[in-house]
Amino acid sequence: MKTISLRQPLPIGGPVHHPSEGPVTVDDALAEHLVSSGLADEGDGEEDDEEFDEEDEADGLEDLTVADLGILVTKEGVPLHGATKKDDIIKAIRAHRAAE
Repeated sequence: MKTISLRQPLPIGGPVHHPSEGPVTVDDALAEHLVSSGLADEGDGEEDDEEFDEEDEADGLEDLTVADLGILVTKEGVPLHGATKKDDIIKAIRAHRAAE
């Protein structure tokens, strides 16, 4: 199994998955096919050098769906500045909360 980041909406295992949903885990053969076809990128699309602390994990944002994050963004008035990927939305929420 490998984690990939989609470049466009694609049907995987039935439902259509969108890049804004974040990384998708698929079998090795499908991952290789999608990456070699230019439809996806290997990994989760994020650099590994980003800092991560226990406080980030404790807020539970990673456990929410993109739809749930959207509700939270609206409720808290978080400016997204065009962010559509799950990780970018989470960063925007954390930055907004830190600024308050």
